[in-house]
Amino acid sequence: MSDTDSTQTVAIKRKKRKSATTVNIPQINFSIFFEENHDHSKDNIAPPVPSLSIGTDAGRRIPPPSFYDKQQKEKKGRVVEQVRVACETQGFFYVTGHDAATLQTLSRALTQIRHFFDDDDLSQFKKQCHSRNSKLYRGYTQCGGGNNCTSKAKEPESKESFTVGAEGDNSSPMHGPNLWPRPTTIHDNQNPNQTVQTILQHEEEFCKKFQEDMTEYWEKMLSLARHIAHVLALSLNIKEDFFTSRLEDPVAQMVSFKYPPEDGNISCGEHTDCGFLTLLVQTAAGLEVYSSGNQEWVTVEPVQDAVLVNLGDLVQYWTKGRYLSTPHRVHNTNQIDRYSIVFFANCDFNARLDDLDEEKRNDNENTTTTSTVPTAGEYILKKLGLMYLMGEESP
Repeated sequence: MSDTDSTQTVAIKRKKRKSATTVNIPQINFSIFFEENHDHSKDNIAPPVPSLSIGTDAGRRIPPPSFYDKQQKEKKGRVVEQVRVACETQGFFYVTGHDAATLQTLSRALTQIRHFFDDDDLSQFKKQCHSRNSKLYRGYTQCGGGNNCTSKAKEPESKESFTVGAEGDNSSPMHGPNLWPRPTTIHDNQNPNQTVQTILQHEEEFCKKFQEDMTEYWEKMLSLARHIAHVLALSLNIKEDFFTSRLEDPVAQMVSFKYPPEDGNISCGEHTDCGFLTLLVQTAAGLEVYSSGNQEWVTVEPVQDAVLVNLGDLVQYWTKGRYLSTPHRVHNTNQIDRYSIVFFANCDFNARLDDLDEEKRNDNENTTTTSTVPTAGEYILKKLGLMYLMGEESP
């Protein structure tokens, strides 16, 4: 397993490489979908209406349900259309409208990975959690320690990573244990025969808090992925739960990165993501996306309080090329380290890649029964050259 495998990317080749310009990635407010289960009938204020001034009198009347339902439907329709256009033209978009709790979770997770990568007092955990100790290559990989995302790179790519994935012993070949930092045992130099429980109190606290905060982040991103999957189904005019029903126990993976300023070596080479959805938060610029229309690289500037989403190869395959899986890369030309957390929201391992056109024609009936229909797990393993995990070939 390589770093390319662990980050679920597929290397691609391009003959010509250009400098990046800046592009505006669509920012789409999903709050209408985040709040869709909220019962506004219990509110003591009227729901907001775009471009309509509503008084603040405590005794004002709440609009009737029919008014609110129509407003909700129109709002959702606008979001769905924005997502459709973004998926057809760029394959990237920002999701905004997150509540305060979600934003705090994102902030805590970024703080934790900075601590993990940068605190010299925690360096022993990098060795303890090294990816070579994991069959699924989860855990820590040092700078230059994994294979490159692109075959064009002549030198190791400049990045550190820490990977966790879906847990469970028998769920699929892509489920398994994670390597979380754990307090270790050392020998007191002054009393070599006395075994003592190490680490300083702050190190023990770090192990507990790191796992808690990163697990909470995982859960938030999985929830967000399901919201996005719901909207994707609406944008394709198929059954609303077509994708979410395939995200019940997904073979998701989450990779935290530290990219030092480039010093001759590229941070992360040109590639596409092989799975379903990728959700990213980042601390600095550096991500670049290839614009096939203009045949140039464009820089994706970070947006505060937003999660960047890009479609993977599986979506492009599923939609027969209508929705795009766009090549991208990382060049950290900043004078500071760049940190990011990437959540690869893959589908359930045994989720069938049923034909979407057939889904529409048969009025939401699952009519595809042939055994030749591939599953999401098979698709990803073939893309990554990991079919040996299913016992079909040797590594």
